[in-house]
Amino acid sequence: MQKRVLALLAALVMVLSLAPSSFAGELTAEQKIEQLVSTVQTFIDDREYTTFKFNGDKNQFTGAFTLDSVLGEADVYVYIYDDMVAVDATPALRVPEEYRDNIAIFLTLANFVESYAYFQFSYESGYIYSHNMQLVESAFPTTDEIHVLIHEPIHALDKYGNGISKVANGADPVETYNALRAEIEAQQGN
Repeated sequence: MQKRVLALLAALVMVLSLAPSSFAGELTAEQKIEQLVSTVQTFIDDREYTTFKFNGDKNQFTGAFTLDSVLGEADVYVYIYDDMVAVDATPALRVPEEYRDNIAIFLTLANFVESYAYFQFSYESGYIYSHNMQLVESAFPTTDEIHVLIHEPIHALDKYGNGISKVANGADPVETYNALRAEIEAQQGN
């Protein structure tokens, strides 16, 4: 019985000694940022994403992905904070002023059904951002979660990119959205 108690206590001491590297709540802001940067860098290295570079002054990774839509390519920004990892994927497309109301309608419809990433739109500049984020309160994200954080904004641009391009060039936002959703649902077998 005493051996079991000692073994349990030894295991507990070992687990607790690992806590600072596993639990975000026990670290300083700088240590949290360092851990998050390390996790994102490990993911990027494991995937061999050669376009990504880290800017230590901004705690930001930047890279690019080729899209499976007419949008072509998106710049990807991974922002590291002491309490969050945020990702923006931004295509080069700049929506002309005369179609900005329509793109706002289209993106609102798309956001209503999306849950892993959502669109943001700068009405002033005409640029669209596909955004995702994860708060870091008590536990750090794993590389699997970093994968989702980075790839879901890309998938949203892949999925809606052709519709975004059509609406940015004058197509009706509701008709375009409905046709695109019908295509998406047919592909998913719904």
